[in-house]
Amino acid sequence: MKKKLLAVLLCFSLLMLCLGGCSSASRPDDTASVDSSSEEAGHSSSGADETSKTEESNSEDEAGGSSETSSGAESEEQAEQSSEDESQAEDPWFTFEPKVTSVYMEEIFGEEMIQTWYNLVDAALEGKDTFECPDQRTYDWIMGQFPDRCFPVLKVLITTSDEPVENGIAHIVYTTSREEFEEKVADFERLVENTINETMRPEYTDLEKALSLYSYFSYYYSYDYVTLELNPLGEDDYTCAYRFLTQGTGICREIANAYSFLLMEVGVDATVMMGERTDMNHQWSYVRINGHNFHIDPTYALDYPDNLAFFMMTDDRRAEDIFPESFVVTSNYTQEYGAPDYIADDDTFAPIWQGWLDGFDHDTSTLRYHTSNDAGELVYHELNYSGY
Repeated sequence: MKKKLLAVLLCFSLLMLCLGGCSSASRPDDTASVDSSSEEAGHSSSGADETSKTEESNSEDEAGGSSETSSGAESEEQAEQSSEDESQAEDPWFTFEPKVTSVYMEEIFGEEMIQTWYNLVDAALEGKDTFECPDQRTYDWIMGQFPDRCFPVLKVLITTSDEPVENGIAHIVYTTSREEFEEKVADFERLVENTINETMRPEYTDLEKALSLYSYFSYYYSYDYVTLELNPLGEDDYTCAYRFLTQGTGICREIANAYSFLLMEVGVDATVMMGERTDMNHQWSYVRINGHNFHIDPTYALDYPDNLAFFMMTDDRRAEDIFPESFVVTSNYTQEYGAPDYIADDDTFAPIWQGWLDGFDHDTSTLRYHTSNDAGELVYHELNYSGY
């Protein structure tokens, strides 16, 4: 009798143990949207260094002490945001545009060269072997400068022809079969569309598009220190914006071209800027928003997610680590043929350079960020960016 009783108790204990184990399963945390309304080596700078990573732990401590009411409100907001994000994902607003440039490229290269680039894009997408091109000089500059900046996948799908430009006709040399060409283009278009649809909303201003993409880059891409070590000058055949966007890692020239390209895709005037540091050359992005020029360095942001030290910089701010006399806009084409005298002197965003992004409100044009004081305490701020 005792043996039977012990057997029953043992079975009951095992059953309860199994039930307890099944109820302890966990799930990953949800990710919130930035918007709350509806080369190279040595990436650190004074702005990034002053705000140490202890801020993250301070934020977590403060979050841990919040009330149940606050937690409930946050849960409701997250649920509403999740619903909005799901709705946006189901109804994507952005579609890929194969022919994009910016006001900088138009001002520097001229209308004829821009139109010739469009001729090349149309011909390549149609599978043609030739396109209209006025002369050899135009062809050489287009092949050397435009694919990586304006249609990155073409950088790996076509190459320079040995045949000279004659009678206004230039030749296209494909590096793959037609089937593979079309497959790679289609994959790239989907990649760009997914990135933009996940990152932005159609009502965003140019500033909000640039900020959302800047934050996205800082979290989802990484710096390729291996390539930097092997080839510190970045002078090779494989580094390009296409590699960065498809593999998720790259060096400054790839990162800047990719960032500027995605901004051009959503109608923001953007290009790349080149300059010299004490140790090596560097490339970053240059944008025109609200009629003003700004420097944005997405490369440095990769090491400091949501740090705003390198966002919407003036010439003076950029000159803190890049020699201003070495600035080259878009291409070394400007060194041979000249360029407008671009100036970035709008310091509207100077207050955020010592801060970290908390989010922005589209409806009120309010950017929220935090800094830390001498005691290591977080101090929260707001900046109104109406018009940007």
